[in-house]
Amino acid sequence: RYSTDNWASYSEVDATFLYPRWGYTNAPNPSPQDVEEWVFTLPPGPGQYAVWYSVNGQTYWDNNYGQNYDF
Repeated sequence: RYSTDNWASYSEVDATFLYPRWGYTNAPNPSPQDVEEWVFTLPPGPGQYAVWYSVNGQTYWDNNYGQNYDF
């Protein structure tokens, strides 16, 4: 989720899991290093974003401890 107007409005973009891109088509989830790589594209900044995902009906947020991330 991102905003270019200080969260007066927001939009969302999908992210793509990178392991297939790097040839690890059978990589366990989570990876042996407990790291996952995802890629997404945001419009030209400035703006802020936070990342969310849902697993088994639970939604998780990464918003930089409430500070959001700048782009």
